[in-house]
Amino acid sequence: MDLTAQPASSATTEYTPRQRLDAERVRQLYALMPTGLAVTLLVALVTVMVLWNKANYGELSAWLLVTTLITAGRYALYRSYLARPREPDVAQRWENRFAVGAGLAGTAWGALVVAVQPADVTYEVLFVLIGLGMAASAAGLLAPSYRSLASFIVPLAAGQIAKALLVGDAVHLAMAAFGLIYLLFLWRIAFDYHQMLVDTYQRHVADDDLLREQQRIFNSSAVGIAVIKDRAITTCNTRLAELFGYAQEDLYGGSTRVLYGSDAAWEAHSEEVATVAGSREICQFEERLVHRDGRAIWCLLQGRAANPAEMDAGTILTVSDINSLKSVEATLRDSRDQYELVVRASQGGVWDWDIVGKRTYYSPQFKAILGHPPEADFEGLFFFEDALHPEDRERMITAQASHLEEGLAFDHEYRLRARDGGYVWVRGRGQAIWNPAGQATRFAGSIIDMSGQRRIEEALHRSEAHYRNLVETSKSLVWTVDAQGVYTYVNDRGARTIFGYESAEMCGRPFTDFLVPGQAEADRAAFARLMAGEHVFDYQSTQRRRDGQPVILSFNAIPLRDEDGNIIGTTGTAMDITLRVEREQAVAQARAAAEEARTMLRSAVESLPDGFAWFDRDDRLVLCNRRYAEIYTDATSFEEIAGMAFEELVRWSVRRGEPMAEEFDGDVEAWVAERMRRHRTANGASHRYQMGDGKWIQVTERRTPDGGIVGVRTDITELKRAEEEIRLLASLDMLTGLPNRRLLEDRLQQAIGQARRRQQMIAVMLIDLDNFKPINDRHGHRAGDAVLVEVARRLQSCVRTTDTVARYGGDEFVVILPDQQQRGDAEAVAAKIHAAIALPLQQPVPGLRVSCSIGIALFPEHGDGAEALLKEADDTMYRSKRMAGERPPLH
Repeated sequence: MDLTAQPASSATTEYTPRQRLDAERVRQLYALMPTGLAVTLLVALVTVMVLWNKANYGELSAWLLVTTLITAGRYALYRSYLARPREPDVAQRWENRFAVGAGLAGTAWGALVVAVQPADVTYEVLFVLIGLGMAASAAGLLAPSYRSLASFIVPLAAGQIAKALLVGDAVHLAMAAFGLIYLLFLWRIAFDYHQMLVDTYQRHVADDDLLREQQRIFNSSAVGIAVIKDRAITTCNTRLAELFGYAQEDLYGGSTRVLYGSDAAWEAHSEEVATVAGSREICQFEERLVHRDGRAIWCLLQGRAANPAEMDAGTILTVSDINSLKSVEATLRDSRDQYELVVRASQGGVWDWDIVGKRTYYSPQFKAILGHPPEADFEGLFFFEDALHPEDRERMITAQASHLEEGLAFDHEYRLRARDGGYVWVRGRGQAIWNPAGQATRFAGSIIDMSGQRRIEEALHRSEAHYRNLVETSKSLVWTVDAQGVYTYVNDRGARTIFGYESAEMCGRPFTDFLVPGQAEADRAAFARLMAGEHVFDYQSTQRRRDGQPVILSFNAIPLRDEDGNIIGTTGTAMDITLRVEREQAVAQARAAAEEARTMLRSAVESLPDGFAWFDRDDRLVLCNRRYAEIYTDATSFEEIAGMAFEELVRWSVRRGEPMAEEFDGDVEAWVAERMRRHRTANGASHRYQMGDGKWIQVTERRTPDGGIVGVRTDITELKRAEEEIRLLASLDMLTGLPNRRLLEDRLQQAIGQARRRQQMIAVMLIDLDNFKPINDRHGHRAGDAVLVEVARRLQSCVRTTDTVARYGGDEFVVILPDQQQRGDAEAVAAKIHAAIALPLQQPVPGLRVSCSIGIALFPEHGDGAEALLKEADDTMYRSKRMAGERPPLH
């Protein structure tokens, strides 16, 4: 399986470097997964075979079954990862799923040590070795993800360490210590390996960004740019194709004849281009060219030899439309943009600051502008703040911070210190990349030397050298055949590059020798048309290379005539368009896949159990599912509310009974304004609202790159109910159902506060069961628990509903009696409790009797805080134990 394959849609989606880095780590994690699963099963089988006669068969079989099921589940996760789109923005989700599987596997291996008890200590050593070996393999296989590595190793090590601590002898403790040291060593190795992988992935992401930026600059030029050689367009940018009504790929390799209205004009142009190719200066001239639909276009052509040192290297041309005065003005503007483009591409120095990775790249030209050699180590030599001129330092530091923190444009002129100690005026432009949290992760840009025209010319020479290299890699074929279709001439480069032959090997052979089966009839018909005097352009033919592989060629050909005008053969050029045809097929497949993806998106959104909504940059609803419509409106489908503004939907929801937060005190306009503020500042945070029907909805919204907002509405009613139940359970004693110590202290604080305000008295009683331990020892802990439950019931029957009975811990209980009128009231309740607890028990042992000791403290006489009252009651209770049989003392 190829884990590197990605969905077609991801090629055009912009993701942050961090997202692409996470996607690469997760891809590597899943790529190693089959090896880890195979090792797990193999080691499990070997372990069971070795221990089969040394441990309980049932325990081993159960453990092997659980391990196999976990491994099967992880393999199913692996297959799911291969089958589904793996966009970088869901990499964290796949990593979390992987970590859960790794945690289950580690837990299974850790449980083996605790659950299976071999009779021979030698096999316990085997457990340790197996555990260390599994940890070592995990350090290599799971290194791309700290989370997955920890999920596997922690439960694996916990089982062995827990077993060693439970046994407690010197050997097991030593084994535990050795295993812990070994795991720390493995963790350090995994850390270093993980960091090395992350560094490698980050470099790949940075290189990809730089390549795409260079291509974007070329195609975003406001003027047409083309490289001409042998009267053919070897490459051009998007603007040139648009100017003449062609697709960019239609012009690649084609003759410049398509741009002229007549052969005479074309021939004259060829002479001008030849003049440019032989000149060391930039030449400029006007030409009347022809649009694809036949319209004439007056154009300003500017060109220069790609390499003045090599006259056959070709020519670089820029083309601007100058049809009208407005076009003239646009041409002047385009000329200026063209000038700036040439400066940026050839003279400008580039920097790329990876803020997260704390690395900065400086192009060789950046260093050259400041007088440094290309190999100069700028990481330790150049610091932006230190290199700034003192008069520019504060201004530029502020400008940089404003761009990174507030997004203000970074386009300034300033001075940088050169190698010789002087300063160079530069114009610096930069653009940062921010992550979803709004933090700058990358800052890239360029500087242009503003010191003089000479540097601009030198940069232009370097740019021309670049285009010369493009021309030299041309694979065009120039050929001639006679009237019988036999090759009489083939150029050396074309023959070697396209067919893999030397030109001498092709000359003297008919062109049909190089055709693939099924192509001969069509090619003979095209040859007959040429021999009849017709011109053939962009004719496509599939032929066979020397190695037997097919190659798709685009031919341009004309008849070849003798001095009397008789046709004696044909001549022309051919260009290898195999890759272009394959790309066109790939584009068609990608479009089909994209349409299928859109259909799947609509189906997936509709199948979501949560409400989903997508608003455009104007805050109009462009997509939602039926669940969203049901939550906020009376509509039953998206079509009924499509295009509505978010504010309209909020008001609709309020009219349907959505309750407002208490602090808005029924102010509908203020509530709507607050909802709009949260919506427009969406950053991924979640908000909860209660609807008119009592249901709770959690809203999570996030901005899209184009300024829209995507949100999910989840029904969390059951979650809120569960949270309330958990909060209640956390405050009660699990055995008796009475308030526990935490709830007791809370209620006592409330009672004290209320009594202080009303100037009332509170009694706090601490009740301890006498000789309760013998009941547990003689009849068991279940009997003791039954006694505690019965005592709790009797205590509750002795007090008012407004009083509090709580289990303080063990066999101790506390009773809070608020609103006491006199000291004797508490003593009367204590006597009632003594009598109730002393009655014989029916369960768990008929006739069993228990007694208690009671200590009483009064507020405010014995203390003004909960801690002081409980301590006084405790002291009084112990005095009561010593005075058994007497009335409980108050102090």
